[in-house]
Amino acid sequence: SFGDGGILNTGKFDVIGFGTQFGPIDGMSQYTCSAVPPAGQNYTHYCDKNVDAVLHDFNTQYSTQGQVRDLNKAMKLLVDDVPTVVIYSREELYAYNRDLKNFHPNNASFFDEMMNVDI
Repeated sequence: SFGDGGILNTGKFDVIGFGTQFGPIDGMSQYTCSAVPPAGQNYTHYCDKNVDAVLHDFNTQYSTQGQVRDLNKAMKLLVDDVPTVVIYSREELYAYNRDLKNFHPNNASFFDEMMNVDI
């Protein structure tokens, strides 16, 4: 933990390897200044007020077009700064009964639209 002087939380490292299970949109919050430990899981301790502003605007968007615009801006800023390097992305695999209908999971929605699923 941060209080115990943990290596990740206090930023006392040169290189780290860790896994995360965030979806592509949820994972953006790990790059905000307000998520630096002990307040969150921004273990890279990356902080850029421009990224924060774009992600704040993203959270106020109701339109897909506005969200995509903001995510593109945030990704450009992050790619320019390289606060982290993604080594691999795990493919999500699902086992289910062949009688299950309308189940179309994807990396952005872990549980798909379960109200449309039937067996």
